[in-house]
Amino acid sequence: MRLKASTVITVFLFSGLILLTQVAAEEGYQLIAREIHNQYRAIHHVSALNSDEDLHNRAVMCAQYYATIRTINHSCPFKNGAGENLWAQRGGNPTNDDVARNSSNSWYSEEPLHNYNAQFTPATGHFTQMVWKNSLNFGFGVARLNFGFGLGNMVVGCALYSPQGNVIGQFQDNVIPP
Repeated sequence: MRLKASTVITVFLFSGLILLTQVAAEEGYQLIAREIHNQYRAIHHVSALNSDEDLHNRAVMCAQYYATIRTINHSCPFKNGAGENLWAQRGGNPTNDDVARNSSNSWYSEEPLHNYNAQFTPATGHFTQMVWKNSLNFGFGVARLNFGFGLGNMVVGCALYSPQGNVIGQFQDNVIPP
């Protein structure tokens, strides 16, 4: 079994059987995205998001999917019912840390447009998912695609949330004013 350097192995001895468990550490850029999310969530008096390895893995797969199809259209088959925020940049070469910061701050920048007495609006859907009170778990992924032939590149950031937010009829209970 080959393990990443960031993998932690715990061995338990139980009735003569050895049980191995693996816990992969959250990548640095994923931690940055989650910390920024949690700073904004604190402003809205909701609990911090938990890091979720499965959501991180699926967010990476979704980011790769969108980079491959060269668009972000919320069609990723790997979401499995999770809420999703997407961000993309064409050109440039931001680091994964930059993508974590830029996407998270971009999504929260919709907050001044939000009407706390209303339901879903496309203009603030990234923000409302980000601070949705009932969303407890978080994953984040980044992918890049070089178009080749001097045509540039595309960088995609994808955040996944579970349970998903932006549920019609539940906005007043889940999007708390600062």
